[in-house]
Amino acid sequence: MIPVTDDIPRDRLPVVTFALLAAIAVVFPVAGLEGGIVAVLADLLFLWLLGPTVEDALGRPRFAAFLAAGGGLAALVQLGLGGDGHAAIAGATGAVAAVLGAYVRLYPWGRVLAVVLAVLFSTIVAVPLAAVLGAWAALQVALAALGGPAALLAAQAVAFALGAAAARPLAVQVKTPEVLVARGRAALS
Repeated sequence: MIPVTDDIPRDRLPVVTFALLAAIAVVFPVAGLEGGIVAVLADLLFLWLLGPTVEDALGRPRFAAFLAAGGGLAALVQLGLGGDGHAAIAGATGAVAAVLGAYVRLYPWGRVLAVVLAVLFSTIVAVPLAAVLGAWAALQVALAALGGPAALLAAQAVAFALGAAAARPLAVQVKTPEVLVARGRAALS
């Protein structure tokens, strides 16, 4: 199964999300990421899947500030808990955790569309958000159990909570299921 995108249409190109994806892809290999390539790929995947929708709901300037707040808070938490100086890593993964928290708050009914490849066919399935979030949380716990810093896990939890708490007040355009159904009907007319 290969996750591709979520099922919520967006109105704007996610410029801030793309910029952060590029920054993570370039900076993390140079910085010597703890947790290895799996952690980087997981951050990139979840940001790719859910970041554009949160950016669309908050708008670009608010989303950029939101990412900075989530990342900054995560870096401070890691350092405050005795993290070993990898504040940049905590900041980036904290920004992603904040995006997940915001997405859960804004679109708890959302689904991630994934391609399932088999020998003779392929299909697209809609995976509930709870399953996606569960996979992210399980991966973070597994990485911590395999030697990742516990302070980083705590930093992610705090950033996730910040994202969930701040999403509604910051949002300028949240699509509800009713709005999406109405859009679909209008498009068919």
